[in-house]
Amino acid sequence: MHGIDNSAHSSRFDMDRFQAMATFVTVVETGGFASVARKMEVSPSVVSRVVTELEEHLGVRLLTRTTRVVRLTDAGSGYFVRGLPPHSRRDR
Repeated sequence: MHGIDNSAHSSRFDMDRFQAMATFVTVVETGGFASVARKMEVSPSVVSRVVTELEEHLGVRLLTRTTRVVRLTDAGSGYFVRGLPPHSRRDR
């Protein structure tokens, strides 16, 4: 019996998760979804959905959102630092 090769699926999932993490970090660094959306050439709702899906995957709220402000939660703060390149972590 031959097993199913999930390596392509796993790689795609890892890349999607990496992209979601990068999107989250950029949202935090820029302070909102709109500037990230302009940079990515998508709507702010797409960026918000990426972060929401990341939160659902992790099972934790990373950001507190209001109509005017995006703030890190305690969990989001820890995840943000882990998402930074190692040379950037010393300053946080």
